[in-house]
Amino acid sequence: MTNPPLDAAIARLAESQHGTIELGQLREVGLTPSGVRNRIAAGRLHRIHRGVYTVG
Repeated sequence: MTNPPLDAAIARLAESQHGTIELGQLREVGLTPSGVRNRIAAGRLHRIHRGVYTVG
C-alpha cells in the first residue's frame, strides 16, 4: 500500500540530496520502521550505508 503524500515528501528530500535520505529523515516525515522495511522489500529504498538509503 502506498501513501502518496508521504512518498512525495520522501522524494522531495531525496531529490535535494542527490537521491539519498537518512533514516532519521524518513522518521521525521512519518515513515514507520515497518514502512522502511516494506519499501526496502518493494525495491523503493536501497540501503547504501547504515541509516542511509537511495530512493527509487
